[in-house]
Amino acid sequence: MDKVKLSGAILVAMVIMSVLIVALAFTDVDLICVYALTAAVLALLVVVIVLIISGRKIAFEPDEGGFRVSGPLIRVTVPYASVSSVELRNSISIGVRTWGYGGVRYAGGNFANKEFGTYKLAVDARNKNFIVVAHSGKTLVFNLGTEDETLMAYNAVKSRLKL
Repeated sequence: MDKVKLSGAILVAMVIMSVLIVALAFTDVDLICVYALTAAVLALLVVVIVLIISGRKIAFEPDEGGFRVSGPLIRVTVPYASVSSVELRNSISIGVRTWGYGGVRYAGGNFANKEFGTYKLAVDARNKNFIVVAHSGKTLVFNLGTEDETLMAYNAVKSRLKL
């Protein structure tokens, strides 16, 4: 089970436990049970935070039918047939994060700016080159750890397209 699925499962368990805490707080149950469940929810929250933040670098995985980009709080699969354009840029205006992760080194999730509107982003802040992919009426912006890795990913996508 990967970190994203595990984090999601833990978050669901936390919600269920939180509902139980509230329900138990209004019953005759001993307060020690409420305290124990509260401690468990807090412990699970720490685990989720560690899983999300811990070294989730940006990954590019091409295959015959398309490619997958994954990183902190993002996983996008793009079929080559759905790509209408791909370009390599040395700068973009990232805009604002609407949902996702924005750390010192990595950013991933849903973002919005004037050029793309709402779009998906997966970037490593150390690299100032970006791949912009327009597909299925959506936009994906990503890069990898180095300029060379980003250029290789760009060429891998570009070589599969019939534009």
